[in-house]
Amino acid sequence: GGDGMSLGDLWKHSLAVGLVMELLGKSEKNKTHFLLGVLHDIGKAIFKFRFPDHFSAVTALIEEENCSMLEGEKALLGITHAECGGELAVHWDLPPEVRTAIASHHSPTQTSQHRRLAAMVNLADIAVRTMKIGFAGDNLIPQMDMYAKRSFPNKLSEILDQQEEITEQVEAILGGTK
Repeated sequence: GGDGMSLGDLWKHSLAVGLVMELLGKSEKNKTHFLLGVLHDIGKAIFKFRFPDHFSAVTALIEEENCSMLEGEKALLGITHAECGGELAVHWDLPPEVRTAIASHHSPTQTSQHRRLAAMVNLADIAVRTMKIGFAGDNLIPQMDMYAKRSFPNKLSEILDQQEEITEQVEAILGGTK
């Protein structure tokens, strides 16, 4: 559509976040890391396809005001893609840690459960946005949540150092498409 965000670009972003989540969770036995990364922005796809006029209004506001998608969603819709994605995870009967990490990936500090997973998604999302892999709807790189920053003090630079490998993995999974 004419809303500035293609599903292909969002998929590429989400896939890269999933791969970064795998890197972050390598030492843990939790198998949901990749899933969390891939699904973290599912609310954006819901908004785009189920409410295209509202989504177009949000993207227009983003362009006019140079604000984040999160700010535009709050201002115009009263609900964010993170909250929408969290509700979809409930509807799909996904595990509580998946729902919480999706719903809280922009604000892990504000949740009391599964905070570490939400912080990992926060970090992975920021890393992928910094690397400019795919497109998540706006060009702004959010501030890292304080809990994420304290929990993973040097991880962002470590992940950014792996940009070439992450980009190659994304391209390999997508079959070499740009």
